[in-house]
Amino acid sequence: MHTTIGRTLWVFIALLGAATAQGAGMAQSLKPITAGGTAPELHLQNTDGEPVTTGDFRGKVVLINFWATWCPPCREEMPSLERLHQATRDQGVVILAPNVGEQLETVLGFAESLDPAPSFPLLLGAEFDTLEAWRVRGLPTTLVIAPDGSLAYKAEGGVEFDHPEVVRQLRELAGAPDR
Repeated sequence: MHTTIGRTLWVFIALLGAATAQGAGMAQSLKPITAGGTAPELHLQNTDGEPVTTGDFRGKVVLINFWATWCPPCREEMPSLERLHQATRDQGVVILAPNVGEQLETVLGFAESLDPAPSFPLLLGAEFDTLEAWRVRGLPTTLVIAPDGSLAYKAEGGVEFDHPEVVRQLRELAGAPDR
């Protein structure tokens, strides 16, 4: 597919997905993926320009949240994602947040507007090929990789990441005690 056509199609699909997710409300659990198979590798850069690869976190639960600043449910769920990070970071849960198609200044400006600002890695460079590999059809989309590298959970649309059920699902997957 021609790159320009592919990107235009992706923007349309992402906007449609975001609009649908906005009307649906925030989910309070993650949907299990049956026979999820091995997660594709994610190779992006953080906001400091350093490479981040999902393979670096083998043996941990990795929550990957694809998002954009123009996406209302993405903006709404970001504070709960930070609260989840604070609640689970010492329990084998890693959060990575690939931004879709925006410049560093836009991402940093948004992050700095949040109180508190995200302390988990915001990643840059998620383009059409990455979204296709991860089967992202709209924003936000969240996928969870189990410690063995398989896909365990997925959510399309906004999620209350600090909801007790979401926290329980991730702690259980990580083998951490529920508090």
